[in-house]
Amino acid sequence: MSDDDSWSSFKKRAFVMGINEGNVNHETIGKQIVQRCGGVPLAINAIGSILCFKSQESEWLRVKDSEMWDLEDEGKRMLIVLKLSYKHLPP
Repeated sequence: MSDDDSWSSFKKRAFVMGINEGNVNHETIGKQIVQRCGGVPLAINAIGSILCFKSQESEWLRVKDSEMWDLEDEGKRMLIVLKLSYKHLPP
């Protein structure tokens, strides 16, 4: 997906019903997370859906700064991104 489409898709999930929307820090962190997803719709949607339940900036930073993003193999990295989103699901 293009950068604009990726961000649009992420926003639809991460800022559901206006939660966190308008928070400049959340938007900045969100854009950085979207870049790390590399345009992969499943990763973008999964992480956006998880972050809509996270209101603390520290929670968003924890996702953005996870060392799981640093894997070199693209396929493994996407699996890890999905694992990261699963790890943050509410109980």
